[in-house]
Amino acid sequence: MWRNSRGISACTEEDDGDDVGEEDDDADLEDELRELVGEDDIDTKAATAAAHKAPVQARAPERQAEVAEELQEKQCSTETQRQAELHEKLRLAEVARTQQQKPEQQHQAELLAQHEAQLRAQQDEQDDACDVGLSGSETAPDVNPELERDLEIVQRRAVQYKMVAVHANKAGDKAQAVAFLQAVKQLQQAAQSLECSVAVDMSQLPPANPLYVQPQKATGSGEAAKAAKRAQFEKLSALWQEKIKALNQEAMSCKNTNKAKAVELHRQQKQFMQQLSTLRTLEADPTARCPRYHVETVERQEERVFSHLTQSELEITIVNCKGLCLKGYGSLCCFVYGEVQIGSYSGLINTPCITATNPEFNFTVKMNLERKKSTQIFFEHKKVVLHVYHKRTLLPAIELGRFFVPFADLLTKAESCQVTPILRPDSRREVASATAEVRLRLQTPLLKKDMVTITEHSVVLDEPLQLPNAPAASPAQPPKPQPNAAKAPAQQPTAKPQQNAAEAKPLQKPQLNPQPPLSKPQPPLPKPQPPQPKPQPAAEVKNAAEAVGDDEIDAESLDRVVSNDVLEWEQDRVTRQLAAAKVAGKALSEDMVVRKQDIEVKMQLLVIQVQTGKITPEGYIKMLEAAVKAEHEVARRLVGLGRKEQAVVPLQRVKIMQKEIASASEEDGEE
Repeated sequence: MWRNSRGISACTEEDDGDDVGEEDDDADLEDELRELVGEDDIDTKAATAAAHKAPVQARAPERQAEVAEELQEKQCSTETQRQAELHEKLRLAEVARTQQQKPEQQHQAELLAQHEAQLRAQQDEQDDACDVGLSGSETAPDVNPELERDLEIVQRRAVQYKMVAVHANKAGDKAQAVAFLQAVKQLQQAAQSLECSVAVDMSQLPPANPLYVQPQKATGSGEAAKAAKRAQFEKLSALWQEKIKALNQEAMSCKNTNKAKAVELHRQQKQFMQQLSTLRTLEADPTARCPRYHVETVERQEERVFSHLTQSELEITIVNCKGLCLKGYGSLCCFVYGEVQIGSYSGLINTPCITATNPEFNFTVKMNLERKKSTQIFFEHKKVVLHVYHKRTLLPAIELGRFFVPFADLLTKAESCQVTPILRPDSRREVASATAEVRLRLQTPLLKKDMVTITEHSVVLDEPLQLPNAPAASPAQPPKPQPNAAKAPAQQPTAKPQQNAAEAKPLQKPQLNPQPPLSKPQPPLPKPQPPQPKPQPAAEVKNAAEAVGDDEIDAESLDRVVSNDVLEWEQDRVTRQLAAAKVAGKALSEDMVVRKQDIEVKMQLLVIQVQTGKITPEGYIKMLEAAVKAEHEVARRLVGLGRKEQAVVPLQRVKIMQKEIASASEEDGEE
């Protein structure tokens, strides 16, 4: 800088300097310029380095994120691989366990396949033998398709029984296994007969679908054994209760049409109720076990007939309507209206109003019709239109829709249940999700019988149902006279003195001793033991009241009842008692249920005796008069014993029978 300043000053001081001084000044200027340029290059390089470093620093977080993602992917792939290896190990363990513990169904399937292969081999051998035997004949005999069908059924049953026998043998029940094998042999003999074109009575063969109930073994704690025993008893009890309910319903349906069948069904129902009572007694005994049984499935064809209708009646039931709606109305008051015109007969359908969008009407109307060709044509081609309305107060009803009811099903069926769509009032477009359910019934179809298939499941005991051992005093009693003597006072009090007298006659010689040994077997009948044959020649109904001891008088006994009106009164009284117990939530008494059934059976027997002529009107009046005297005698004895409340029932019976006698006398006078 000093040289530069001196040179500049020298230039300013000397106007005409020499070239040497100027060259030195230029060299100095060039040096300064180089120095300046060098400094600028340093700044430029620093700026360039900073510019290159800035993107690297900016990309550092992105690189870190990429590295983190790569590490995470590696970890996920490692975890997925570990889970896959674990699942593979579990699958291999499950396959090994399945192979070690083979299910019983697979084993039975293998047995069935082996047996079918044996049957096919035997069939091929028999076919070859038949071909050899028939080689000399010109024509082969015709094959009966019924025998072939029976042969297939028998072979299938044999396979079923063989599988069940194998199952029973594995369970350790040798007796049941032998029984099933005997059934297999019987079926195989039948199959051989059918193969030789010999008909076999299929009803005599063992039934299809055999069921083996394996007896539960008491394993583990005592509570588990008790629970298993209770489950067995409850299952058998439930099956019998269903059977009793089905018999009762069938008997009630046959009550007005086939009284003899109804009586038989009531008798079967009482037998099942006795078995159910015995089963409950066994269940209460800790030492008893549930008897072995199997369930048989029986299918039968039965004609469906609605006996509450006559041949000239049609029943139409509007069951319900669903999915009704009307714009602007939150609630609807719906009813169905329409007129049915069949030939010269018409019927009006007008259900009550129900406030609901899915009303349940269950409205039934009956109308007459004629069973002729015009009715058949109407059922084939015509439909009845019914309308659904919304009722408004003081305003006309609004039609919600209409639906069509066809009758074509009644040509071949006694009942037709239909769910038809509801259409708009002004068009044939359907209202969204709106339907109507209608049920049509005839006593029998117009063209043919309506046959239905009924499947019944019956319980068959494999061993007798026996009560547990009696108390210690019971072995000294004779086995047969004891139940007869115990039932006699409850069932036939009129015949009790005669039975005791008949039994006492052959024992008159041993009665010479003051205390014979035969007095011990009769503790249930201490007072009737000395027979009194003197009152026997009197009237039967009166003797029934006098022969009973004071302690054994039953004010509500049905054995003294001979009046139809009294039976109806008793039936109404028992029905009201059962209804009251049901409303109160109490369990129904079996005695009341049995009493109601006894009343119904007694009424049916009385009607049958009148219809068959065993009881004439004059004889019926005499029976009523004798029963009035007997009830008077029972009431008098009850009052004498201080049992005035119980004497009310015989007196009410007397009033009912007196009214019945008076009405019968008035009818005879009018005639």
